[in-house]
Formats: sequence, structure tokens, C-alpha cells
Amino acid sequence: MLLSINSIFAVNNLDLEIFEDKNSTLNINQVRDKEFKKLLKAQKIYKYNKSTFWIKFTISNETEEELNYYIKTFEPYLRVVNLHRFENGKFSVKKNGYIVTYDERDFKSNFIIFKEQIPKDSKIEFYLEIQDREFDIPKIYILNEQEFEFEYRVNLILTGFVYGVYLVMILYNFFIYLSIRDRAYFYYIIYHFMAMLTLLSLDTYPNIVFGIDIFLIHIVSNTTQIFLIKFTQHFLNSKKSKKLNRILNITLYMIYAMLTFSFFLIPFPELFTLYFPIDNFVKFFTLISIFIVSIYFYFKKDVDAKTYTLIWAMISLLFFLMIVIHFNSELFNGVIYLGGHLIFILELTLFSFALASRVNRLKAQKQRSEAIMLKKAKLADMGIMLNSISHQWRQPLTQIGSTLMNLQLERSYGDFSDKKFFDSIETINGILKDMSMTIDDFRSYVKSDSKKREFEVKKALDKALKICESAIKSLSIDVEVENFSESRVFGVESELTQVFINILTNLKHIFEEQEIINPYIKIDIIDAKSYIEILFLNNGVVKREVLSKVFSNFSSTKEQVDSGSFELFIIKDLINKSFFGEIEILNKKEKSCFKIKIPISNKEKS
Repeated sequence: MLLSINSIFAVNNLDLEIFEDKNSTLNINQVRDKEFKKLLKAQKIYKYNKSTFWIKFTISNETEEELNYYIKTFEPYLRVVNLHRFENGKFSVKKNGYIVTYDERDFKSNFIIFKEQIPKDSKIEFYLEIQDREFDIPKIYILNEQEFEFEYRVNLILTGFVYGVYLVMILYNFFIYLSIRDRAYFYYIIYHFMAMLTLLSLDTYPNIVFGIDIFLIHIVSNTTQIFLIKFTQHFLNSKKSKKLNRILNITLYMIYAMLTFSFFLIPFPELFTLYFPIDNFVKFFTLISIFIVSIYFYFKKDVDAKTYTLIWAMISLLFFLMIVIHFNSELFNGVIYLGGHLIFILELTLFSFALASRVNRLKAQKQRSEAIMLKKAKLADMGIMLNSISHQWRQPLTQIGSTLMNLQLERSYGDFSDKKFFDSIETINGILKDMSMTIDDFRSYVKSDSKKREFEVKKALDKALKICESAIKSLSIDVEVENFSESRVFGVESELTQVFINILTNLKHIFEEQEIINPYIKIDIIDAKSYIEILFLNNGVVKREVLSKVFSNFSSTKEQVDSGSFELFIIKDLINKSFFGEIEILNKKEKSCFKIKIPISNKEKS
């Protein structure tokens, strides 16, 4: 036990004396006959054993009225703290310590508090019995009633504030995690939840409320370190450096070993002598590992590493200052105690802002990537259109050439008349009109208005079928459209057209890859009450290993993504964000089905 007895507030004629019972076998009557040594103010005695320490002091009241004094320690995790009062030739005892539950305490506080009434014009002799199986630094304070009332109220308010803020910030980060599913957020939430449990354990709440053994703190503390390392790995993306990531993994294995070790402390507390120095080494190694990794990425100009390093450097400096104050100041231990809690809140708040900034930055990067992919998809669609135009124009151009050749032959043979000439001109004009309409159809898709409005699903589907006509004919795909619905949806028409083009193109890939004989696509447009359902049923099958990740970034129905594949995540993104709908791919026996659900009336959501 590391013992420090301080008398901070003025109490008349208070002399402190100490006696160590190394075997912890003596009772109060036997101890009273022992020789006590003088304990000066702020004197520190460093011991680590299973001794019982007895602190002897006398409180005098030379006034003409009864006074109340409060004896208090800010170390709530002392195992046994009993106050023995000698008055009128006999002893009375008040028991406290973390083995004493809330209901058995005079004060509903995790701190150890004794209230003593001192009669007027009298001296009372006290013996404070302290036992603790862990290495500790108890500081004891004698407070008058005014001082105690002020400190007690302030402590209750600040403790409630600390844990209230802690819980609010954890819930705040949890709800953000539910919306973004960032793994770094997940580990950070668990890390701080375990850190809060560590503080609660340090404050002995699990023990005095639920009767849980105080050694729980070591289990919780090691679990906290595990999630701190996990958070560091994902926040800094330490996998970018295999060597540094290996250091963090080694640290994790060490913590796992200490976590296993800590479970044995409850049935075998004597192992703490061995556990304590090893645990301190692992904690020190953990901090060093984290700083090495963060500093490495800091100099690699990693934005997250800069934030991480600066926050941890500031927090570590504050903790260092708190430790210095703790060992070299006569300040209340309550100031140190609450200061440590406030530093944890500061760390939680700063990293919450850092994570929010990281998420916003990643979100902006994702939006830029998606914009690029949309442009690429649009270019790919234009390639399909050009191919379709060339295919659709091949026959009309041949007809025009044939008509002009016939005119030339008829003139050379003298079989030329105005009627045949004007009929040929009319035929050519009709062909050119059809060609012009084809161009207009493609141009309306390319230069479509991005403004959201109501439109018919059938109209968007017709455009997609028109654009993909050459691809459909090249494989002799039988396309059948059933249950035409005139329902209108709200959104950008060209975006839904693009969705249909990508689906048709991916189906073409399936037919080509699987060499499907007599491929067909059956398109059903089903009008439900609140939504419209579009089904692309076909006789191709999406492979199971592809199906599980088909809507991931840069994925298509093809196993290998190449320049001809079409990213289905773009389809999902457009359906989800632009139309507030859903899309899924189902395999049924030897068939597959692209299923799209879009609300009929979702204009208000936009």
C-alpha cells in the first residue's frame, strides 16, 4: 500500500501517528497499546504489502458548542476503511470501503466519508484502520461542516455532469455510426463505452451497487485498450504500412494475454503482485506503439494522423500535468479526480469532431468518385448509342443508296419520269426523317434536363429499349413487355432510362458469358397501391459468389470488371437516392430477375 495522510484544512491540535500491523492480525484494543510513530503533515509512506495501517489522531473542540467534522478520502477503491472512536473508556466503530454497499453507508457516495460529532470542550481519540490489497495512494482529509457541504454538493453536480456528458456523446456517436456504418466509429464507441465502465469501476460503483469484485477494473481496462488499438488501426488505416500494423497487432496480443491473466485475479488476488508490473509495462507499450504509428503517418502527411497525433499529444500532456499535481500539490484529491474525468470528456469530444470531419471528407470523396463513375457510365451509354445508331442507320443508308442507284440506271436507260423521280425523293425523305427521329431520341437522352418532374415509367423504358436495340438484336434476344402501366413517378427521367440501359447491358453480358440459347427478357410493370414494380425476368443466372457483392462499388454481373462492364452500384445509388426506391437481384432456378420498386408518389420526399 502506498499511503499518504494530509491535513489540508485547519483542525486544532490534530496530531497524526501511524502504526503498521504487518500481519493484519491485531484488533483495536491490541493496537491501542502499540507504539505509534509520528506522522507529519503531508508525509508519505510507500509500502506494498498486506499490512493493515492504523492512523491515530485526536480532534479537539475547545468551543462552547458541539461541532461536526467529516473524515473523507477521495480514493473510493480502498478495500477496508474503518473508523474507531474511543470515548468514555470504550470503542465504537463505523465501517466503510468498497466492500460496503450503498445501503450500508451513512452517505450515498462512492467516496469514503465519516461524520463525527465532537462535544463542546472535549477531545476525542480516533483510530483509522486501512486495508487494501492493491497498490494505492489514499489521501485523508478532515473537513468542517461548511467545507464538507460545499465540496459534497459540487462533487455531486460535477460527477453527474461528467457521466451525463459521457453518455450523451457516446449516444451521439452511436447514432452517427448507424447512419454511416464506419467501422472506425464502431470501435471508437465501444472504446469509450468501455472507458466509461473503467471510470465507473475506478469509482467502485459496480462494487458498491452490484457487489461486483473490484478486480473487474483490470478486465474492463484491458478490454478498453483492445478497442483503442482497433480504433487506431481503422482511423489511421494502419494496413498501409505492414510493419507498423504488425506492431499494433503484437500490442493486441499482449493485451489479450493480460486480459486472460486479469480473470485469474478475482479467485487468486495474490497474483496481483506479479500482474501489476506486467500490466503497467503493457499499458506503457500500448501508448508508445500508438504514438509511433500516429507520428509515422503524421509525417506521411495523412490528415487523420495529424488530427489523431495532436489530440493524443494534448491529452497525454494534460494527464502528465495531473499526475505531477497529484504527487506534488496539497490540492484536494477531488480536484485531481474530477480533472481526470474531464480530460476523458475532452478527449471524447475532440475525437468526435475529428471523426465527423473524417466522415465529411470521406463523404465528399465518395461523392466525387460517384460523380466520376456516373460520367463514365454516361460515356459508356453513349458508346452503346453510337453503336445502335450505326446499326440502325446501316439499313436506311443502304436503302437511300439503292434508290439513288435505281434513279441513275433508269435515266441511263431512258426509263425516267417525273413521277418516279418524285416518288424516289419522297422515299428518301421518309428514310431521312426516320434517321432524324433516331438522332433526336438519342440527343434527348444525352442532353436531358436534370430537373426532377413527374414522368411515365413506360416512356423511360421505351427510350432504353430504343438505345439498346442493336445490342438486343445482335444476340437475337427476345424482349417482351407486359402489363404496361401508365403510372407516373417523380424524378429525372434520363436517370431511370440509364438504370434500364445498365440492366439491359448487364443481362446481355450474362447471356454472352453463359452462352444462353434463345435468350429472352420479360419485362413486367406492375402498378401497386403505393409503388410501381418493374421486373426484368430472364433466363440467365447471376452466379452466387457475384450475387452477394453485386451492388458493391465497381461491381457488375461479370466476375471481372472491365471496360465493357457496367457498375451496378450506380443503379442502386440512383434508385435509392433519386427515386427513394429499392433494387435487388433474385435467382429462381435457371432464371434471374432484376426487381425495382419505386414509390408512385414520392414528390414530397424530394
